[in-house]
Amino acid sequence: AWPGLSTKRGKAVAKAFGNSIRKAAVASLDEWANIETHDDDGNVRKLGMKLAEALDRFMDGKDAPK
Repeated sequence: AWPGLSTKRGKAVAKAFGNSIRKAAVASLDEWANIETHDDDGNVRKLGMKLAEALDRFMDGKDAPK
């Protein structure tokens, strides 16, 4: 489980990176922050920089869930 990625967000991330962990791992913070998803009302949202930074720390082995 990646921090902050619900099933819905996870599907948007998988689509953005073509289901490639390798592409996700080398993506820039801006690429992560600009991934579009939809809220419960159907409005387009982006993951945002705060979540992108949290995911970057996670992929670096920092702030891993315990």
